[in-house]
Amino acid sequence: MKNINPETFDAADLTSDVPITETEWTAGTYATGVQRYVGKDLYEVTATPDTTDEPTAGAAEAVPTWTLIGQINRWRMFNGALRSPTEQTAGPISVTLASSGIVDAVAGLNCIATEVTVTVTDATDGLVYDRTISLVDNDNVLDIYDYFFAPILLKSEFSLFDLPPYAGADIGVTLDGGSGDTRCGVLVAGQQTVLGGTYLNFTLRDRFFSLRERNTFGEFLDVTSRPVAREATFDVSIESRSVSQVLRNIMDRRDVPTVFVGGEDEEHSIVFGFPDEPEVEQLSKGLTRMILTVLGQT
Repeated sequence: MKNINPETFDAADLTSDVPITETEWTAGTYATGVQRYVGKDLYEVTATPDTTDEPTAGAAEAVPTWTLIGQINRWRMFNGALRSPTEQTAGPISVTLASSGIVDAVAGLNCIATEVTVTVTDATDGLVYDRTISLVDNDNVLDIYDYFFAPILLKSEFSLFDLPPYAGADIGVTLDGGSGDTRCGVLVAGQQTVLGGTYLNFTLRDRFFSLRERNTFGEFLDVTSRPVAREATFDVSIESRSVSQVLRNIMDRRDVPTVFVGGEDEEHSIVFGFPDEPEVEQLSKGLTRMILTVLGQT
């Protein structure tokens, strides 16, 4: 089992081909419902009938004149919420991240693309890593009939843990959907940590937050679609001498959404969220068992 300690990137660290279609705030008078962005953040006027306040100042008022409603499209893939992805119409999403530390792992979730390319470029050594992986899911193609007639399915998650550990390198990620639209819910780049070995008996659960109202006859009257959160419980084997370090790592990540991966070759074991309180049982002098539940983000 591994996790990725995410590096935080500022506006100066990001180069992206996703255009900014939102309108930046400038001094003036704005009516209720108008949206403007400041930096990465998108605000909406809640004052009636209008306001001249600057959005960040207006949002901090006792009676807010502006409300923070999220991030602009370019930055949504870094805001820690799967439900608000960065989207590109009829084209790829290509970003370059200028890291300040070591980035040796990358993961993406809630993606729509046919392939993803990850590169690492060092200031001295140049291009030191270039790998393209397919997101087309062929696991259910069992025979020649399936090959020609089964619907094309795409994997929505990916993770790579073999990036060379260059400090301060540029990390390039391109999600290509061909002629179709491309989407990335969350992109995480950072330094990986090995927590232990995952037993095969881990469990997954997708929690549906949609509202489904029935009448007294059991008929559905109204359905309100809401996000889904994946939760996982991993059964992990740890060397006893590493327990303190593993628990410290989990404690440091308790309030930071983090990528946890049960198995590198099992996309369904990728969960982005918060670790719950780990349960540790020492089995012998050298072996410890940990039960860790990861509460997934929506």
